[in-house]
Amino acid sequence: MVAIVNYALRMTGSFSMFSFIIVAYSRAKASAERMEEVLLADGGTEEQESGSGRLPAGDLLFENVSFTYEGAEKDVLHGISFHVRPGEKLAIMGATGSGKSTLLNLIPRFFEPTSGRVLLDGRDILDWPLKDLRNAIGYVPQQSMLFTGSIHENLGWGDSEAGLDELEEAARKAQIHDSVERFPEKYGTRVGQKGVNLSGGQKQRLSIARALVRHPSILILDDSTSALDVKTENALWEALEGERATMLVVTQKVGTAAGADRILLLDEGRVSGYGTHQELLAQSELYRQIVESQSTNAGEVNGDV
Repeated sequence: MVAIVNYALRMTGSFSMFSFIIVAYSRAKASAERMEEVLLADGGTEEQESGSGRLPAGDLLFENVSFTYEGAEKDVLHGISFHVRPGEKLAIMGATGSGKSTLLNLIPRFFEPTSGRVLLDGRDILDWPLKDLRNAIGYVPQQSMLFTGSIHENLGWGDSEAGLDELEEAARKAQIHDSVERFPEKYGTRVGQKGVNLSGGQKQRLSIARALVRHPSILILDDSTSALDVKTENALWEALEGERATMLVVTQKVGTAAGADRILLLDEGRVSGYGTHQELLAQSELYRQIVESQSTNAGEVNGDV
């Protein structure tokens, strides 16, 4: 019996080692495939061709744009068309997975349309020098990306040549200056990796300030005010009214969308509605449902208070 147990333990030990090798091999194979994809990737749109230095005015036109991710069978965007004139503000609304972020990623050419055209100042964005195009864009993604370093260094990443006065002005517009001034080291305060020592609202406002430092022709805010309270967000929009940038703002808040020049409502990658707040209330059943749901939730909260 002792011998049988001993041999059985040795056999199970060998099988355990064999299973460990299989797991390690599968992980190594997956990692190697990812590395190969990066190493063999064609430069494509990422080639930083020399620019002319001319910045666009911000007239943005989508003409029947569709997009499909590589290897996917289903389109993420289907026949998207809209027009945003220089200095206007477009609010983009829709459920999770409706294609909002994908649409925004087409503007700085992180991806290229599968069909249709995106025009900037009447010129296809594929014809714009990539350096000029991206220099004209201030982009704030959903996840605020801050780096280890001081607040000054994080803001300066938007424009390495900007002086402290410019950084502070951008911070004031983003409603973060007063918070920074309360830190012991102010703009010299160290930021942890990904901003771990800051609140969600502080990270979002610093990211917005960093985009404003660029003095962009096009300002893209991908649900970048979700962590802000109503008072702070209203102050932010008032401060941005003086900006000459064309703004595209992804939001889930009807109050924010109502203040835009137009609203683009997406549903499963298609345009479900396009117009002003009042026009969509009259034309779009989906938009009315969104407004009613938020009004009901607000009423419940007020009732509880």
